[in-house]
Amino acid sequence: SDVFAVAKSLARELAEGGSLRVHLDDDATRTPGWKFNHWELKGIPLRIEVGTRDIANGSCVVVRRDTGEKKSEPVAGLKETLAATLDRVQEDMLRTK
Repeated sequence: SDVFAVAKSLARELAEGGSLRVHLDDDATRTPGWKFNHWELKGIPLRIEVGTRDIANGSCVVVRRDTGEKKSEPVAGLKETLAATLDRVQEDMLRTK
């Protein structure tokens, strides 16, 4: 489908240069909820969701595992946004309370 094609292209673009490790879960036999849970249990710090509305808006949804915060982010400049978000995740995890 168009969503998978866009997601595959986005994953390839984000993985370029090796600064981010990206895995596209394109298993059509599993539900989104199952996939979300599976990857959260594996410990991924960020999840990127892409849907038909997101494609139409030129955006995607970025979800932080540590806080559960969901934010719609433009695809343009996403690599930089993800790098900054990962830095914030690291800072928040190391901050003593």
